[in-house]
Amino acid sequence: MYTAILLAAGRSSRMGRPKGLLQWNEKPLIRNQLEQLGLSRIHKIIVVLGYKPEVYEPFMDHQDGKITVLWNENWEQGKSSSILKGLSAIDHHCRAILFVNIDQPVSSRIVNQLIDSYEKTGRKIHIPVFQHRKGHPVLISTELLEALYLVNEESQGLKSIIRAYQEDIELVHVEDPSVLYNFNTPADLKGEWS
Repeated sequence: MYTAILLAAGRSSRMGRPKGLLQWNEKPLIRNQLEQLGLSRIHKIIVVLGYKPEVYEPFMDHQDGKITVLWNENWEQGKSSSILKGLSAIDHHCRAILFVNIDQPVSSRIVNQLIDSYEKTGRKIHIPVFQHRKGHPVLISTELLEALYLVNEESQGLKSIIRAYQEDIELVHVEDPSVLYNFNTPADLKGEWS
């Protein structure tokens, strides 16, 4: 079983509006994320909300029980607190966790490539790469669950896991530039990503 943790708890202060409501493929980004994850080999989607959770409620159709929504009351403490909140809902038979940020568009094809890579190689961390640049989302084996429970803002969250387990990383070469997209400011939407 594979689980995705969709991190959507932040204030989006640099963007000036909730990032999940930005338009992507002619629909709100939150809808794109949930649809693409639903079309992939992911079995469970854990959505972690925080700041203004009500703006995302209309998009939570729960896909026949596939979606679990959590509220991170500590969202102001940073992304690591949302990661920990999401980890609290991981099932014991989960093999690997896909970490998805709300402001980084995901595609079911890329998700499936990461899962295929995990099953083929057995490595613990799988990162998509487009034209020699590492992207997202990142798939991490639950063999690293103890290390994941230790993430914090001081150690830069998931980056600390990636640094600590360099020998267990599989770079998955993809032909999709969207693995590099990251919408942080209005200028990002007007740039090469639009």
